[in-house]
Amino acid sequence: MILLDRTIFRRFLGSFLLLFAVFFVLAVSLDVILQVDEFVDAAKAAVEAGRFESLAAGLVAAVFNFHGPRIFQFFGFMVGLVSVAAMGFTLSSMVKHRELVAIMSAGVGLVRVGLVMVAGAFVLNLVALANSEFVVPRLAPLLMRQHDAILAGGVREFEVPLTVDGSNALLRARAFDPETAELTDVLVLRRDEMGRATERLVASAAVWDEPASAWRLEGGMATRIRVPGEAPDAAERVVRTSEAVSEFASDLSPKSLLVRQSSQYAQMLSLGEMAELRRGSGPEADVLSRAYYGRFAVIAVNLLVLVIALPCFLLREPRALLGQSARAAAIAVPGILGSIAVMSVEVPGLPPALSTFLPAALLLPVAVGRVVWLRT
Repeated sequence: MILLDRTIFRRFLGSFLLLFAVFFVLAVSLDVILQVDEFVDAAKAAVEAGRFESLAAGLVAAVFNFHGPRIFQFFGFMVGLVSVAAMGFTLSSMVKHRELVAIMSAGVGLVRVGLVMVAGAFVLNLVALANSEFVVPRLAPLLMRQHDAILAGGVREFEVPLTVDGSNALLRARAFDPETAELTDVLVLRRDEMGRATERLVASAAVWDEPASAWRLEGGMATRIRVPGEAPDAAERVVRTSEAVSEFASDLSPKSLLVRQSSQYAQMLSLGEMAELRRGSGPEADVLSRAYYGRFAVIAVNLLVLVIALPCFLLREPRALLGQSARAAAIAVPGILGSIAVMSVEVPGLPPALSTFLPAALLLPVAVGRVVWLRT
């Protein structure tokens, strides 16, 4: 039995690796064709800067530089769909060569074959979890690049609009450089519980200090405003003389700013980083909560969709496999992509811990029914 299990697992894994390579090369080829001007411009700029000797070398380097790190992100996104495809390819071959008939003749039920496939998919999903925990966070600056930043070292700087932090202060900066974690032309407005400004901080630049959870200000000056009593009249405010300040403590870390700039960045953080940033009270807390629980919910969805699609190929007698493949695709593609879409949006009345597992809860009885009615 162990020999049979190992043989099926190796064939399943081989099919997975082959299909994953085909899908990734296809995705890269389509992107290069659609964005060929961007790749050529980046290669020309690199050749003019003396980084490469020829345009062909620069173009190849541009493609590898931009899409090379994306193989790990692509793996995390496609592991569910490719697992179903690998299951279909493996079992189609076994059906075609009457191997399933021989297995049943030896007194082994087809459920045993299906369990090996599910176990293989579970291992691949664990690899994807480790990949998203240890590899993707390190590559996040490269994965956040757009096509106009090919051959660049990371995310380009962007403007930070008025952004509220956990203490109700407002932060604005003309530019933020994610590579150096530095803000330029900083303005901070501290506010009271009624939203009135009580202090105004300005600085030419600010650098994030991780141990202190604060921005170290360069040329920082603070103008404090005292409001006597509860009087809202601006004429009663007393403005004190400005004084130098060296830091601004806030929960708006560089990673928080990146999450607010792009929700895609939340999917690239490790579980520990998500848990740390979720302690804040900003709008990114809900996005991070869905990303945190979705990291586990997607594993459940991938396995359940695989179980639902198994009966399409786990056949006691040979059939036309084209129709079975179409049925499996009709189950897997909307099942996995639809579940991911539901997990990424807020469901009114449900906390993220429950809403992210809602697709898995809906798929569970379907998977159980498919297994119960399976003729083995």
